Amino acid sequence: MKIEKRNSYHIVVDYLESEIKEKRIIPGTKLPSERFLSKKLSVSRTSVKEALSVFQSSGLIKTKHGSGSFLLNNNTNDLIMKVNLITQQKGTKILDLMELRQAVEGQAAFLAAQRLDEEDINNMEKAYSDLKKAVQAGQIAAQEDLNFHLSIARASKNLLFIEVMYTLSSRLLSSLEKSRIQTLKGSGKPKEILREHYKVLDLIKNREPHYAKNAMIDHLENVKKRYL
Repeated sequence: MKIEKRNSYHIVVDYLESEIKEKRIIPGTKLPSERFLSKKLSVSRTSVKEALSVFQSSGLIKTKHGSGSFLLNNNTNDLIMKVNLITQQKGTKILDLMELRQAVEGQAAFLAAQRLDEEDINNMEKAYSDLKKAVQAGQIAAQEDLNFHLSIARASKNLLFIEVMYTLSSRLLSSLEKSRIQTLKGSGKPKEILREHYKVLDLIKNREPHYAKNAMIDHLENVKKRYL
């Protein structure tokens, strides 16, 4: 199966899936290092980290700081079932993804407006500034867009929201790239995107949870319209 470069973390997922199913990696043993996987599969360390993050969030592995990642000592059939669920997710429809984003990110914006601190404000403003510079330079700015949304998830102080965002990050980047390509074709649309992001940021900073939630949902609804 051909895998596009932007989804290179799937290469890592597929490799680890094969190693687990063929029992070359068995429960309780250490996974190959990030350096080894990056070199063997010709992908970036970032792609390896992303794949490992997905496996960790799915309850397949446990990462020990300074020691590496280990396949959890579960029943092999259970592990394979979880791996299958991960690989099935690679075909997620864009509409399904956007509906999930509206539910998760709308509530994340709501909570961020209630719980943010000065560090969160600085992080969100920095992320917005990076996004603005990239958009004004005519770049696709998918990564900058994702970073802005991640900064809001962190400000929500809900670790599960953050985990969901990181787990979806590859699919989010793919959908953002496609949406942004469509956006760049339209006159005035890049400015429209910046206005939407700034509105969300401003409402969160001003601690307006209900308005911030609605602004985020409206923004993602507009993303759907621009994409579809």
